[in-house]
Amino acid sequence: MSRFTLDRLRPPADPEERLSWLCDRQEIADVLAVYCRAQDRCDRALLKSVFHEDAVDEHGGVFDGTMRDFCGFALDVLRKCDTTIHLLHQLLIEIDGDDGWSESYVTAIHRYSDRGEPVDSTWHARILDHFQRRDGRWKVFRRKVVYDLNADRTAREYWARGLLQPPTMVGGRFGDDPSTLW
Repeated sequence: MSRFTLDRLRPPADPEERLSWLCDRQEIADVLAVYCRAQDRCDRALLKSVFHEDAVDEHGGVFDGTMRDFCGFALDVLRKCDTTIHLLHQLLIEIDGDDGWSESYVTAIHRYSDRGEPVDSTWHARILDHFQRRDGRWKVFRRKVVYDLNADRTAREYWARGLLQPPTMVGGRFGDDPSTLW
């Protein structure tokens, strides 16, 4: 049976414990959002910041090892892409003291060039995380990625087929993004 049942996800009845529980859940959700941002902006320091030093990753058969090694692996893959977008969907988060577990549904779109043609590779996956709170901070201790679907399509940008002008402010990577100075 899944750990993510309504009974296990239920907040504590005590109002003080409930507030702490809500704050813990929000901090874990923020760690997951920062992970996605770090991937899309190709920010190694930010990516490393969401993991404990001794964290490990089983990335669905494409990577298996330490988080330190994963950060290098991920950035090597992302360098081959023109841009990426990682989107979080529903989050299931269970808290038990200084341990937390989450299942995050995610869609990742990777734009890259294949023999001169732009391709959008869309991946739908679930990220299973074991979080630990150490020194008052929640970070990923163990991760397992489960891939559910993939679709690769030749990319065609029409920017709403003339409804809009092509944008002049587009996202950047490796420190070259408008949000860096925001």
